[in-house]
Amino acid sequence: MKKIKQPQFINNVEIIDAGSEGMSIAKPEEKVVFIPFGAPGDIVDIQVFKKKSNCFDGKIVNIVKESDKRVKPVCQHFGLCGGCKCQHLDYQWQLYYKQKQVKDNLDRIAKIEYPEITPILGCEKQYYYRNKVEYSFSNRKWLTDGAPAGTYTEEQCKGFGYHLPGLFEFYELYRVFLPLLRTHREYFYEWCEVDSLYGAPADCLWGGGRVGAGEWDAREVLDLMREYGISARLTFSNSLLRGEHLSDPKCNALCRLFEEAGGGQNGVIVHSELL
Repeated sequence: MKKIKQPQFINNVEIIDAGSEGMSIAKPEEKVVFIPFGAPGDIVDIQVFKKKSNCFDGKIVNIVKESDKRVKPVCQHFGLCGGCKCQHLDYQWQLYYKQKQVKDNLDRIAKIEYPEITPILGCEKQYYYRNKVEYSFSNRKWLTDGAPAGTYTEEQCKGFGYHLPGLFEFYELYRVFLPLLRTHREYFYEWCEVDSLYGAPADCLWGGGRVGAGEWDAREVLDLMREYGISARLTFSNSLLRGEHLSDPKCNALCRLFEEAGGGQNGVIVHSELL
């Protein structure tokens, strides 16, 4: 497989079929191009960016005319998370093309005789039936637009970093460790990054009665996190809370302080039915 050095754009291409794994198929200029998120009948402008032995990979850059088989995806994350491939196709057409794929494989690959294929029985419930989710994690960002990594800076390519405990308990340690991490990268693996610290003060009622050392002021802790661009997460996990505890002045003041200090960067991790 070779990447095409110069982007190749082809306009007004008709999607003529649907293949496996949610790919659609077009044949501009007699080239077989596999394109994600296309619907048979679409007229699209495409970019071709990879050449294989007998076909190409491409992507849609503009939909000129939508197919009557195309529908609006239900999920706002469709096209990014990778869990679904065909939400843009009407469900009856999904069934049609899945059955067609089976028949094509029997005809062209297996080349065997087989009895008449009966139509696929569709699901009554098309959404919200999954009971399993798998996540992939990396210290590198998933480049959703398909661009080569070299077009991004190192900072833009950062992915997940460490999510470490002891926001208050280990504050004295982090005061030493974080400057070391910043100024002596040669001591650490290149993927070693700290994205957030979590915890709660030792005397925080909502925190669940953790044992802590030191009386570090929350403002000092937040100043350190801000200096190093690290998210601070309060952790509330006291399962014995009662209604009267919700008005605890110290915990409420702590939440307001974190909100004012970090905006969207800071947060709260809650493991309590009452909270």
